[in-house]
Amino acid sequence: MVSASPSVLIVDDNPNLGKILCDILEINGYQSIWIGRGNPAVRWAKNDAPLLALIDLQQGEMSSLDVMRGIKVASPRTECIILTEHGSQVSIREAINSGAFACFQKPIDMKKLLLAIQNAVEKNP
Repeated sequence: MVSASPSVLIVDDNPNLGKILCDILEINGYQSIWIGRGNPAVRWAKNDAPLLALIDLQQGEMSSLDVMRGIKVASPRTECIILTEHGSQVSIREAINSGAFACFQKPIDMKKLLLAIQNAVEKNP
């Protein structure tokens, strides 16, 4: 359980997954917000500086790497975890090389994701 209730931004165009992730995170003591698209998520991160962003690799209007880079510019302390359903090893490697804290393949192993979230949050107290 997390004591300070850090904020987690979820950027995924699937509203069902967004709600599920929000619910699971909140049960585990995190404040979370789901934003379905990249540009609004980057704007939100600039104003609210979340500690962590969960970003779907398959974005519509902009690439997930551009979303991640935009969030990192808007909020340099924000760690980013990439979620992918059909990502290639090349795109996953590119995400890690671009500064992603971790990458997870869908369907997501929630225990492993929660551990990665905890580690990412603890990295930036």
